[in-house]
Amino acid sequence: MPIPSWIEHKSASPELISEVIRAMKTHYRGKDKATTKERLMADLFGLHKGDPNYENTERIFRRCVEIANLEYGALIVSDESVGYWWAISLEDGLVSAERRLSRAKTMFDNAKKLVDNLKTTYGGQMGLGL
Repeated sequence: MPIPSWIEHKSASPELISEVIRAMKTHYRGKDKATTKERLMADLFGLHKGDPNYENTERIFRRCVEIANLEYGALIVSDESVGYWWAISLEDGLVSAERRLSRAKTMFDNAKKLVDNLKTTYGGQMGLGL
């Protein structure tokens, strides 16, 4: 599902991204100081699960982390079992990053196989543009 344009615009705010980076570098340095997404949502936005804007703001937060790592050279690592933290060494973040790469490869391979199956089954008659 594409990110709604208002989230894209809001999350691309350099001020908000800088604040996420500052908070991570200051308070959550190293895997041993990782924190949950729920705690970050409360710390950064004052929101808790169940609040009306929680889910949309959570998407903004995730987009901020993505942009921070892609465009700002940030070292924000996330792991479902540990939470979010600022990597303080190669070892501190590499295992989680490699795990994400493996999951991404699996998702890509599955999507590619589905496209191949659709082409085989329907011969391109659905106008998928593939």
